[in-house]
Amino acid sequence: GSSLRTYLSSDMLEVEFLEEPMQQRLYKQDFLLLSAVLLSLVALFALYLRFGLQLRVIWKDACGYKETNDGKEYDVLVCYNDADCDFVLGVIVPTLETRYNYRCCSHHVSPNSLGKTWPAELNSLAQRSRRLLAVLSPSMLAGNWTNAALYYALYTLLRIHSKVVCISLKKLPLCDSEKTPHNESLPVLLQAAPVVEWYSNVGRDERARFWGALRLRLPPRHPFQGSDSDNLDQITVSGSTKKRTLLTNSHESLEVLV
Repeated sequence: GSSLRTYLSSDMLEVEFLEEPMQQRLYKQDFLLLSAVLLSLVALFALYLRFGLQLRVIWKDACGYKETNDGKEYDVLVCYNDADCDFVLGVIVPTLETRYNYRCCSHHVSPNSLGKTWPAELNSLAQRSRRLLAVLSPSMLAGNWTNAALYYALYTLLRIHSKVVCISLKKLPLCDSEKTPHNESLPVLLQAAPVVEWYSNVGRDERARFWGALRLRLPPRHPFQGSDSDNLDQITVSGSTKKRTLLTNSHESLEVLV
């Protein structure tokens, strides 16, 4: 009897000894699997932060609705103040036309009326364009860079065109949510007319993010149109009474050649 108990107890110890390493191996496998999943998620998140904007633009160009049969003559109408003429006609318009193959037209507007004359100045071209791209600056708002002036400018632009995109040459003032007589606030208008801020003296990555954010709000470009090669394309852009010869490189901002 004692020998049988000794034999059974030794078998139980052996089973427990075998089960313990097996449980440890299972725990290790679960830990390694969980670690691999977490590392993969972190890597995907990092890739999204780095390339997410570009991927969204590529997806929009490849799969987005092509606005080609709507009877519009231009993809983008760019409106600006004369003080920002060099930036618009030397960088924005030629880059959109030569690097991204958008058909653009441009028109300078008067800042003195704070937008009151903009409909008369822009309506004709706006009806023939798929987007209205407004370059906002203190000069365009007659030096009145305030929430009220920005609200009125955006409100007027949205009356001219239903699809407005803005480039801001100065950091926007802090938005308040106070309602206007039209029962709207500046943050609401900024959702309807998104603003992409332009910063000078930034690196290549920041500049690429600017163009990506802008293109995301413009009509899709056919993936086989245009060229991102390093070839230099020389074009001539005329606006108002000024003419400049522009030299463009696909990896650098366009430079104005006086």
